[in-house]
Amino acid sequence: MRIGAGSCVLDGAILSDHGAAVTIGRDTVVMEGALLRGTPHHPVVIGDNVIVGPKAYLTGCSIGSRTFIATNASVFTGAVIEDGCEVRISATVHLRTRILSGTTIPIGWVAVGDPAVI
Repeated sequence: MRIGAGSCVLDGAILSDHGAAVTIGRDTVVMEGALLRGTPHHPVVIGDNVIVGPKAYLTGCSIGSRTFIATNASVFTGAVIEDGCEVRISATVHLRTRILSGTTIPIGWVAVGDPAVI
């Protein structure tokens, strides 16, 4: 597990290494109650300048720099979110889905596919 300079993990957040590492870049905030879980074949890799909102769930995924993952959002195994994206409140990024740079997943919506269809 690695946490970059200037980053913070707030109270109640869980970073869980279940066979693959959790890596957090620089100047990133993981907020209260968020769960980040690496799986045996899929680490969690988070870029620089990212906000992971309260109660967000990230498992075995890659999150690009300058990305915002909102409250209660879920990002599942094998998903890749490129730089500069937003996954808004209670939105879901499905298994093995790729979110292209600059994309926003609206509140409560589900993204599926490579590239994603919302």
